[in-house]
Amino acid sequence: MHKPYSAIGIFLYVNVVSWLLLLCINLLAIFGFSDKQHLSINFYIKGLLLNVWFLVIFFYFQGKIKEFKIEDIFKLLRNAFILGLIAFVSSLIIQFFFVFLEKPPIDEQKANSMNLLYHIQVSLATLFLTQIFFTWKVFVLYQNVEKLQRWWKVFEYLLLASLLFNFFELGIDNLFFLASFLLLLGIGLYFSVNLKWIAYLRTGQQWQVVSLIALIAFFLIFFFRTLIIHSTNPYLWTDLSHSVYVLALFSFCIFYNIFSLLVLLFNIPITPVLEKRNEEIVSFQRLVQVLSVGDKEEKVYGILLDIAINTLEADAALLEILDENGTPQAIIPKNLSEEFVKTLKAWLRKNRLDSMLSIMGSSTKNQEWEKELQKMGFASVYVASLNSYDKHLGTLTLLKKAKHDFSNDLSIINTFVNQTSIAISNLRLLTKTLEAERYKQEIQIARTVQRKLLPALPEKHPYLDMAGFSEAAYQVGGDYYDYFQISPLHMMCIVADVSGKGSMAAFSMAQMKGIFQSLAHLGLDTYTFLITANQVLSNCLDKSTFLTATVVLIDSGKQTLEITRAGHVPTLYYHACSQKACYLQDKGLALAMLRNSLQYGDFLETKTISYKPHDILFLYTDGVNEARNQQGEEYGYDRLRDFLQAQANATAREIIRGIYKQIKTFVNNTEIHDDFTALVVKFKPT
Repeated sequence: MHKPYSAIGIFLYVNVVSWLLLLCINLLAIFGFSDKQHLSINFYIKGLLLNVWFLVIFFYFQGKIKEFKIEDIFKLLRNAFILGLIAFVSSLIIQFFFVFLEKPPIDEQKANSMNLLYHIQVSLATLFLTQIFFTWKVFVLYQNVEKLQRWWKVFEYLLLASLLFNFFELGIDNLFFLASFLLLLGIGLYFSVNLKWIAYLRTGQQWQVVSLIALIAFFLIFFFRTLIIHSTNPYLWTDLSHSVYVLALFSFCIFYNIFSLLVLLFNIPITPVLEKRNEEIVSFQRLVQVLSVGDKEEKVYGILLDIAINTLEADAALLEILDENGTPQAIIPKNLSEEFVKTLKAWLRKNRLDSMLSIMGSSTKNQEWEKELQKMGFASVYVASLNSYDKHLGTLTLLKKAKHDFSNDLSIINTFVNQTSIAISNLRLLTKTLEAERYKQEIQIARTVQRKLLPALPEKHPYLDMAGFSEAAYQVGGDYYDYFQISPLHMMCIVADVSGKGSMAAFSMAQMKGIFQSLAHLGLDTYTFLITANQVLSNCLDKSTFLTATVVLIDSGKQTLEITRAGHVPTLYYHACSQKACYLQDKGLALAMLRNSLQYGDFLETKTISYKPHDILFLYTDGVNEARNQQGEEYGYDRLRDFLQAQANATAREIIRGIYKQIKTFVNNTEIHDDFTALVVKFKPT
């Protein structure tokens, strides 16, 4: 028992009240439909009561049908069938009583009884008819097309307008009556050909729908026949053959039933073919989407084989994939043992079917192959070559236990093979892309880490104005600059360049950074610093790797510079007093070039100079002076010297920005092939 306040309970109670009201209207109609006047009810009241009945059940089913969708097709048809069955059985019982009541003589009591039973039959029939009408409405508006919806509203409005004919005893011989009926009939026929929902039924579903629609059609024809028969009965007070509304409903429902039944019966034989084609389309869609699985290649190849077997209806299959060098990369069997795969491959090689198409036929040679194949438990084989962009990717072998001529399947097989070849090529391309993306991310991380290895130069220093930059030719590089504040008056500056480029140079640079940082705070002079660094770097760097460097020890108290160059480019120095810049060229050998600490010191030379306020120390790597323009001309030492002389009055930061901009302008979008780095130290007045 439902609670009164629950939604379902309220719905049931409203239905019960509705049925009671409908019954009362029907009982009143028994008297109102009489040609005689009972209780002052005349002919027009009879039409009003009939229309009230039709309107109530019309809007009742219109509201109720909104709960259903086309996906509820079986539920809709089942409900209509159940109501039709109840109405049909009730009508048969009523017809049984009519047999006795229609025997003469027929008095007024018999006539009233006949009318009471007849109107009960009318009530049940119109209930069933209205439910069928709205059931077909759901089917007609299956695809929710706006044009159809507009026309259906017009159809419903015209049907409701036709209820006005129930106030008159007009027949088919009346021109206005006939025109109205033909208009509704034409619109009903237009809707009767909207059967797109049938195409979406599967074979098993179609037979169930056919059974239900056939029974519903039988009920509709039975009730329409009953209406026609009773229209000639002189003792019945209501003749529904004079109702355009009822005739239009019957016409539409019967025609839609017949058309649906015919289309379903014609569609059933071709449905398996259409379903197979749909499965093929779905398989090809899966084939296109197979790269999104994100699994290893072997699993993707397994999916391809599953699709091949399902689409091409094979009993077993073998997919052999070759790598880019043409050697076997993967052999994936489906429904085949490992031992059988070896036997099959040997048989294919023996008959030279490893890279060609083969169709079982009736030739002598094919008959010989067939005997050998039957020994392996199969009767048919098809070998397809997988090719993409004129490159052989592998072979797909399809096996069937039944004797089968593949010629009828060539179109679908070739389409599948082409799609598979594209999928394999795309898979490889995707793998390379993912690897490249992963490499790009790793390089980006390395670049971020390398940038963090470069120091943040002091913005405010009591004695020095410093600025620097470093840019790699590739994502990462081997250039390096650094400074170490050893004491308040002593600072060591270093600019270095590791041989090579890219990630290896960047890795060596990171090692060099750690070594230099450890040695800088030992209080060593530049000469000893480089000898010690050479010894350590010789033990940890690859034998093919070396690096150049310039180390400068600044003594702000004595205002001196101690410079030692290890095979690096000459140091550029600007003298403020003479307003000239010159290169300091001392001898020096690259670090890790000579891996003997005792001999290495013989190749080093240390220079000590005094600096003046506004002098400029310009340290750089060879990527600066060797930058080339589109004509292959180098930026050179002279341009660098002239630039520094021209910018001598600028701050260290402005000088760095200026040289960076000038090099970029000089190369003019030409690809830079070497890392370039610069460090500027401008001496402040004390």
